[in-house]
Amino acid sequence: MQEQDGLTPDGLTLGERELESAMKSLSPSAARIDPVAAAFTAGRRSGQRPMHLWRAAAVLMLLVSAGSWFAPARRNVAVQPQQFSEPAVAIQPSPPEPLAAESLQVLQETVREKGLDGLPAENIPAVHVLHADDIF
Repeated sequence: MQEQDGLTPDGLTLGERELESAMKSLSPSAARIDPVAAAFTAGRRSGQRPMHLWRAAAVLMLLVSAGSWFAPARRNVAVQPQQFSEPAVAIQPSPPEPLAAESLQVLQETVREKGLDGLPAENIPAVHVLHADDIF
Protein backbone atom coordinates (compact mmCIF):
# COMPACT_ATOMS: atom_id res chain seq x y z
CA MET A 1 0.00 0.00 0.00
CA GLN A 2 1.16 3.50 -0.73
CA GLU A 3 2.13 6.00 1.86
CA GLN A 4 -0.18 8.98 1.87
CA ASP A 5 1.01 12.20 3.47
CA GLY A 6 3.86 10.35 5.16
CA LEU A 7 1.56 7.84 6.96
CA THR A 8 2.32 4.14 7.23
CA PRO A 9 -0.42 1.49 7.07
CA ASP A 10 -0.83 1.47 10.86
CA GLY A 11 -1.47 5.25 10.96
CA LEU A 12 1.93 6.38 12.24
CA THR A 13 4.17 8.90 10.51
CA LEU A 14 7.63 7.97 9.43
CA GLY A 15 9.15 10.01 12.26
CA GLU A 16 7.00 8.20 14.81
CA ARG A 17 7.99 4.85 13.27
CA GLU A 18 11.68 5.75 13.56
CA LEU A 19 11.18 6.86 17.16
CA GLU A 20 9.41 3.58 17.92
CA SER A 21 12.22 1.50 16.48
CA ALA A 22 14.82 3.60 18.32
CA MET A 23 12.93 3.13 21.61
CA LYS A 24 12.74 -0.63 21.05
CA SER A 25 16.49 -0.84 20.66
CA LEU A 26 17.13 0.81 24.05
CA SER A 27 17.74 -1.30 27.12
CA PRO A 28 17.99 -0.09 30.71
CA SER A 29 21.45 0.23 32.15
CA ALA A 30 22.34 -2.03 35.03
CA ALA A 31 22.00 0.01 38.21
CA ARG A 32 23.46 -1.09 41.51
CA ILE A 33 21.18 -0.14 44.37
CA ASP A 34 22.37 -0.61 47.91
CA PRO A 35 19.27 -1.76 49.84
CA VAL A 36 20.68 -0.72 53.22
CA ALA A 37 21.51 2.79 51.99
CA ALA A 38 18.09 3.07 50.33
CA ALA A 39 16.33 2.02 53.53
CA PHE A 40 18.42 4.43 55.58
CA THR A 41 17.63 7.32 53.25
CA ALA A 42 13.93 6.45 53.24
CA GLY A 43 13.87 6.31 57.03
CA ARG A 44 15.67 9.61 57.35
CA ARG A 45 13.27 11.29 54.94
CA SER A 46 10.22 9.85 56.68
CA GLY A 47 11.43 11.23 60.01
CA GLN A 48 12.18 14.74 58.80
CA ARG A 49 8.62 16.07 59.10
CA PRO A 50 8.05 14.94 62.71
CA MET A 51 11.50 16.31 63.57
CA HIS A 52 10.55 19.69 62.13
CA LEU A 53 7.34 19.66 64.18
CA TRP A 54 9.24 18.87 67.40
CA ARG A 55 11.78 21.58 66.70
CA ALA A 56 9.05 24.12 65.99
CA ALA A 57 7.26 23.16 69.22
CA ALA A 58 10.52 23.51 71.19
CA VAL A 59 11.20 26.94 69.70
CA LEU A 60 7.64 28.02 70.46
CA MET A 61 7.96 26.90 74.09
CA LEU A 62 11.31 28.68 74.35
CA LEU A 63 9.75 31.89 73.09
CA VAL A 64 6.80 31.60 75.47
CA SER A 65 9.06 30.96 78.45
CA ALA A 66 11.38 33.82 77.49
CA GLY A 67 8.37 36.09 77.05
CA SER A 68 7.06 35.17 80.48
CA TRP A 69 10.48 35.90 81.97
CA PHE A 70 10.54 39.41 80.51
CA ALA A 71 6.86 40.15 81.16
CA PRO A 72 6.32 42.66 83.95
CA ALA A 73 5.53 41.09 87.29
CA ARG A 74 2.23 41.79 89.02
CA ARG A 75 2.41 44.44 91.65
CA ASN A 76 1.12 43.68 95.10
CA VAL A 77 -1.35 46.30 96.18
CA ALA A 78 -1.88 46.84 99.86
CA VAL A 79 -5.54 46.78 100.83
CA GLN A 80 -6.52 49.22 103.50
CA PRO A 81 -8.66 47.73 106.27
CA GLN A 82 -12.21 48.97 106.26
CA GLN A 83 -13.92 50.37 109.28
CA PHE A 84 -17.04 48.41 110.18
CA SER A 85 -19.80 49.92 112.22
CA GLU A 86 -20.83 46.54 113.64
CA PRO A 87 -18.53 44.78 116.10
CA ALA A 88 -16.76 41.69 114.84
CA VAL A 89 -17.81 38.39 116.37
CA ALA A 90 -15.13 35.88 117.28
CA ILE A 91 -16.12 32.24 117.28
CA GLN A 92 -14.05 29.89 119.36
CA PRO A 93 -13.54 26.54 117.66
CA SER A 94 -14.68 23.43 119.49
CA PRO A 95 -11.93 21.15 120.81
CA PRO A 96 -10.87 18.43 118.38
CA GLU A 97 -12.20 14.92 118.91
CA PRO A 98 -9.70 12.42 120.32
CA LEU A 99 -7.99 10.21 117.79
CA ALA A 100 -8.73 6.49 117.56
CA ALA A 101 -6.25 4.16 119.19
CA GLU A 102 -5.46 2.57 115.82
CA SER A 103 -4.69 5.86 114.05
CA LEU A 104 -1.22 6.33 112.66
CA GLN A 105 -0.50 9.40 114.77
CA VAL A 106 -1.41 7.65 118.04
CA LEU A 107 0.64 4.57 117.11
CA GLN A 108 3.68 6.71 116.25
CA GLU A 109 3.43 8.58 119.57
CA THR A 110 3.12 5.28 121.44
CA VAL A 111 6.26 3.90 119.76
CA ARG A 112 8.17 7.11 120.57
CA GLU A 113 7.14 6.97 124.24
CA LYS A 114 7.13 3.25 125.03
CA GLY A 115 8.95 1.58 122.16
CA LEU A 116 7.66 -1.41 120.22
CA ASP A 117 6.46 -3.10 123.40
CA GLY A 118 3.86 -0.37 123.84
CA LEU A 119 1.99 -1.32 120.66
CA PRO A 120 -1.36 -3.05 121.13
CA ALA A 121 -1.62 -6.82 120.70
CA GLU A 122 -2.31 -8.13 117.24
CA ASN A 123 -5.92 -8.84 116.42
CA ILE A 124 -5.60 -11.70 113.94
CA PRO A 125 -8.48 -14.16 113.56
CA ALA A 126 -7.79 -17.84 114.12
CA VAL A 127 -6.97 -19.92 111.07
CA HIS A 128 -9.17 -22.96 110.44
CA VAL A 129 -7.66 -25.59 108.17
CA LEU A 130 -10.10 -27.14 105.69
CA HIS A 131 -9.80 -30.70 104.50
CA ALA A 132 -11.47 -32.32 101.54
CA ASP A 133 -13.75 -34.26 103.92
CA ASP A 134 -15.12 -30.95 105.30
CA ILE A 135 -16.30 -29.87 101.86
CA PHE A 136 -17.97 -33.13 100.67
